[in-house]
Amino acid sequence: MSSARYNELLQWLHFQRVDIAIISETHWSYTTEWQTPHWNAIHSGHDPGQKDKASGLLVLVATKLCRPDQIVWREVEAGRLVHCRLYLHPRSFDVIGVYQHTWSTAVVQKTRRKQIWSSIGKLLKEIPNRNSMCILGDFNCSLPTIPRLVGQAHYVTPTGRKLGPQHGDSSTLSQLMNDFQLVALNTWTPTLGATSFTPSGSSRIDYIMVRYRDADTAAKQVGLLSNAPFLHTGAYHIPMITSVNHKYFRPPRTSQQRVPRQVKEYCIQEFRQETVHWQCCENGINYALRQATDLHDLDDIYRILSQGLMHYFQSGVSQAPQTHSGFAVQKWYHYAQLCQPGHQICTLCSTNGSTFHHFTEWRRCASGGSKQSNTPRSNSYLKKLNRHFSSMILFDFTMPSHELAPDKKPNVYTSKMMQVIF
Repeated sequence: MSSARYNELLQWLHFQRVDIAIISETHWSYTTEWQTPHWNAIHSGHDPGQKDKASGLLVLVATKLCRPDQIVWREVEAGRLVHCRLYLHPRSFDVIGVYQHTWSTAVVQKTRRKQIWSSIGKLLKEIPNRNSMCILGDFNCSLPTIPRLVGQAHYVTPTGRKLGPQHGDSSTLSQLMNDFQLVALNTWTPTLGATSFTPSGSSRIDYIMVRYRDADTAAKQVGLLSNAPFLHTGAYHIPMITSVNHKYFRPPRTSQQRVPRQVKEYCIQEFRQETVHWQCCENGINYALRQATDLHDLDDIYRILSQGLMHYFQSGVSQAPQTHSGFAVQKWYHYAQLCQPGHQICTLCSTNGSTFHHFTEWRRCASGGSKQSNTPRSNSYLKKLNRHFSSMILFDFTMPSHELAPDKKPNVYTSKMMQVIF
């Protein structure tokens, strides 16, 4: 690219109000960065050892978007793969420029392309999921249709729809897109044409990709600037432009999806106790999700979850559990009941002085607060107290929901367990 064409390109991009631009195949040999009144420029030149003069990647970031000290970059593959990170608010934005080698059946060229695909995969693994990301450039590879990731495999030409040339390693690029959930934005508009023109024909080998979560409707409305004044005859690429929102946010829920606070608290309580009521709710929601045929986005899932919670927990009042999953859960439940004001034990202790005396003596002996707690008299009293509380009094305090046969003696907690409860 000549200096005159470079200056013309900078002015045209400024008039188009572009924030980030990637220009491939500059044929420049140096690697450096510089600033202009409107742009922060980063260039990765070709590797002199390989004599790859057709390479070269130029990254342009508008000064209105970020300052030079907010940009860090590195050259992953000389003239072929560049990674720039913009420290924006509220999250960082990663820009990856790609210029893949042309397709050829020669072993050397296949090895070069494989190296670029491998470097892209390693680079994508290093980018945090919390960051926004955009990978764009000349991939020199056609893409098949991939659900949710690639829309149309064909593109429009004056003579009709065309599939374009097929490349032997297109499956590698497809696998990368599946692994990292990348969406090719310029494949979702049926009226878009080819992006690359040569004397031998046309093809769609240039792409703008973002993560699936960032591929909203506005991002997929890619435009082809086929009337750019610097385009010429021969081999050339059509500039593409789109808008990507780097301020990712979860859309607000509608009023139908909100769950009242009382329902949430009731649901959490039943979940922690693993009650039968919670298991019925879980099974019911799972069945509804499996049978649903209109699940298109998160709103549909929220709708089913909200309906299920309101169906099972709308009363907002937790009922006494009938069955529990273990002894520890029973202990926690009865302990909570004993701690409630006005419980049966409080009433009984206030009216029955003998019972209150027994509990007071039990607590004193168990805690070791008395100096004579290890004396034979205290030990004999503790044994007597155990026998006394192995009766219906203690059982009525801790297990009021059980019914015993007249001829059966109730099961009682041991003295060590009583120390834990009281």
